Amino acid sequence: MNSSPRNAALVVIAAVLLLTAGCMGGGGPDSQAASGGNGNGNGNGNGNANGNGMENGADQSDEAGAGADRAGVQASQRSIIRSGSVELEVDDFDDTQRMLTRTVREHGGFVSDSRIETNERDNESYKSGEIVVRVPQENFSVVVDQAKTMGDLQSVDVESEDVTDQLVDLNARLENLRAERERLRALYENASDTEAVLEVQDELSDVQEEIETLEAEQKALERKVALSTLRVQMREPMPDSDPIDAEDWTDTPVLVAFLESINDVIASVQTLIVAVAYALPYLVVYVPLIGGAVYGVMRLRRWRNGSSPPPAVNPLGTADETVEDESNDQSGIGAGDPPAKDDDSSGDGDESTE
Repeated sequence: MNSSPRNAALVVIAAVLLLTAGCMGGGGPDSQAASGGNGNGNGNGNGNANGNGMENGADQSDEAGAGADRAGVQASQRSIIRSGSVELEVDDFDDTQRMLTRTVREHGGFVSDSRIETNERDNESYKSGEIVVRVPQENFSVVVDQAKTMGDLQSVDVESEDVTDQLVDLNARLENLRAERERLRALYENASDTEAVLEVQDELSDVQEEIETLEAEQKALERKVALSTLRVQMREPMPDSDPIDAEDWTDTPVLVAFLESINDVIASVQTLIVAVAYALPYLVVYVPLIGGAVYGVMRLRRWRNGSSPPPAVNPLGTADETVEDESNDQSGIGAGDPPAKDDDSSGDGDESTE
């Protein structure tokens, strides 16, 4: 009877110990798992972080390299028109022209235009002109550098024009127009109505004309890009005028001086004859007019001074008869003949006598 309660207490204590040991054993593996989980988490986290960072850096460097490559490709694919001009003073125009032509041909170019002028000064001639050459774009700088050394450099000018956007725009427009042309051709082939066929044909003709215009503009730009233009202006120095020495004429021989004076006299006589020949028509026309005007003015002055009255001109040309009649009348009056009186005056005298 006394052993049963003690056995029950032992069983309870054993059960408590078993439960405690079980809890402690279960907690150990869990804590180890948790610590192992943390260790793995830290390791994996740090490793992944470092690995991902390195991979991202590598990707960024690759993208930067690819961007640089694309920029280099774009720069090399830019369509640029290059042109320039060089002005030179050369000793011999012909030699410099041959040298320039040979240099241009060696670099794959050619002479497109040329202009040459021959000038004179003091019985001496000198040349000037312009040579226009076309060279491939990759050799343009080399040709310019060599042209600058062919004479005394006066000026140099180099220009560049980027036409990449224009060419891109032309290509896009051409692609759209070509697609439109194919669509119109399909409509033209499938059209059954005459009116529809005519309308499609007109539109197709307009599209084809615009395509040809844009293609010509595109080819012109591409030629300008492929071949650069260089204008080389060259001129020879002008000859100097010989100064005239004032004391040199005293050293001239007598016979030479005499012959030169005769030549001068002949030249002056010829000049006088030519001047008279030019003036003769004017003299024939204007001398009579001027002489008549002077004579009329002199006669008018004499009449005003009372020396001789001007004759009265009759329209019928009887001026002399009129003058003679007036002179006769004056002579009759001066002889003493009394003038005739009117009848009234005589009647008045009779009345007074009575």
